[in-house]
Amino acid sequence: MTFDHDNENAKPFLFESLSRVPKPSNGYWPKLVRLNDNFVYLIGTCDDFESIEDLQNTYFNGAETPRNMSVYPVSLSEATKVQGYDTLQEVATMIGRGEAMTNDWCLDDTLSILLEA
Repeated sequence: MTFDHDNENAKPFLFESLSRVPKPSNGYWPKLVRLNDNFVYLIGTCDDFESIEDLQNTYFNGAETPRNMSVYPVSLSEATKVQGYDTLQEVATMIGRGEAMTNDWCLDDTLSILLEA
């Protein structure tokens, strides 16, 4: 945004230029599009967590004693398409699992969940 500092009646350039933008011919401004969907993939051991709810509560509220869990954020564009997966949640789950596997997690004796962030 630029200002004309020598003219005390000058408006910011951005506002002046926006006031000149004609309204669309259909009378409606386009909707703002959310660019990304954000998720969090949680994984923890069955030795440390009794249930998915226990894993979620620990993530949201913390724990008094350290527990074995990992958190993997996943951000996807709404335009993301992967053959064989119908929803962004399915794609985010597979990405989260892949991240967990590359960090020495396995699906045996673990609990995991995908949360929308």
